[in-house]
Amino acid sequence: MLGNCKDKTVSPEEEKPVVTIAVTGVSLNKDTLTIVVGDTMPLAVTVKPENATIQNVSWKSSQEDVASVDTLGNVVAKKVGETVITVTTSDGKFEATCNVFVTAKPVSDLPDFVTTKGSKFFLNGKEIVFRGAGQWIGAGWNDATYSKLASIGFNSLRLYLDTRNITLANPLNLVGTTLSDIDQNIALAKKFGMKIILNVHITPGATGISDRGFFTNPDRPERLAAFWKAIGEKYVNESTIAAFDIINEPNVKVNPAGNSPYNCGNNQNGHTPAQCGNKGLVFKPYFDQYQQIIQNIVDEIRKVDSNHIIIVERLWLDGGHFSFGPNDQRDCWQNFDGKYNFPDINDPANKYAYTYHCYEPGRYCHQTVSDPNAAYLVYPATPDMYPGPPACPPAKYNVGPLPAGSSYSTKEFLEYAYTIPLSYIREVKKVPAYLGEFGIHQGNYADTPVSNTTYKGANRGGTQYIEDIYDILLNKYGISSSFHPYNVGEFHPNMDPGHEAAFRKAFGTN
Repeated sequence: MLGNCKDKTVSPEEEKPVVTIAVTGVSLNKDTLTIVVGDTMPLAVTVKPENATIQNVSWKSSQEDVASVDTLGNVVAKKVGETVITVTTSDGKFEATCNVFVTAKPVSDLPDFVTTKGSKFFLNGKEIVFRGAGQWIGAGWNDATYSKLASIGFNSLRLYLDTRNITLANPLNLVGTTLSDIDQNIALAKKFGMKIILNVHITPGATGISDRGFFTNPDRPERLAAFWKAIGEKYVNESTIAAFDIINEPNVKVNPAGNSPYNCGNNQNGHTPAQCGNKGLVFKPYFDQYQQIIQNIVDEIRKVDSNHIIIVERLWLDGGHFSFGPNDQRDCWQNFDGKYNFPDINDPANKYAYTYHCYEPGRYCHQTVSDPNAAYLVYPATPDMYPGPPACPPAKYNVGPLPAGSSYSTKEFLEYAYTIPLSYIREVKKVPAYLGEFGIHQGNYADTPVSNTTYKGANRGGTQYIEDIYDILLNKYGISSSFHPYNVGEFHPNMDPGHEAAFRKAFGTN
């Protein structure tokens, strides 16, 4: 009967209302994460409070091409660079971020890449000293040229690039060459067991090699940085390229009144404080500007490439006291603040080197060059010989005219001139030194035809000069270098016989 029915019993749990616990925040176990290209690392997320009803989150990377992240928070490193990983609660109200830095694989994991260790270059665990040659990359070098260079004993090429037409929108718009030409030279170098050093020989916006406007047009350094970043991104995994030589012979011209001494702030051999001026007040702004430009370029390269060495040249002052040429390192204004005009560099990959150029003695190296615009005498009435008379003491090399009967054309002087900044580079900065340019013209050899028939066949001691230079660079100091031919025809399509004989003798391949 209905009167005998009992009420349904309700449990205490069923009496409680359903309560939603709202999310109050979210956090990650790391604020920053450094990860190597190709690796995967997890990020752990905590939704607050821990008993929040909805624990769902979404993940996002600001630069998917640098590193991606999946639905579980696993970060996959794809290429060198930076990205920000963001985790967001499903209600969209809370988020947390982690700055991710993707670095290149350790050198031990990168066979065939040249690297640095202290003041030396290394390749596959062994020291390498570059015996290089320089040339424009669009010169049409081929199998025969590379085969000849390799057989002589060259192990590297410093290839010159003309970047005058590049823009921020088109940072790889080279003059006289293409990326295909670079790729072809890479293939040739690889075939003959050689390395390549890419060098910007003409800077963005320049009218030619002698253009002095790089430091007075702010967009030009910016365009150069864009170029090197694009090159780094394209060739990050190409081990045949040993290094990026950032800018060739950077220089500024101050033009002090009456050709008065530059204020270098140093008392070098043979100079007095009065000659050297007051603590670099003229040069310092240019030096500071150059240092900032170089650091920006290094930063841009390292965003995409930590594999390649960066080579940086010292800043020149063009003209001035004693009217020494830019390659001359003897004058005090070529050693601002004791740094030999080398900028300080902060390189996160710690793979950089310093380069300097030297053509000493200047007149001897250039005396047979048939370029009417050459900075030195062309076909002088009284040719210089090597070796010349005994040199004056090294302490006097810095002070203007030589004493009567003395000469710079001696091996003693060559050792002095070509190693002036070496102790600073190796012992103070503890990085490798690279002599990016030196050389003599083919007219200094015996029986070498030159355009001026007056001196055809004249022997000015070029073979002995080359032998002495390489004995100093290779045998005594282990300095990496690149010989600069003055004309394409000296090396290609047929190498000048004077050059070849001298190089083979110096390298022991004759």
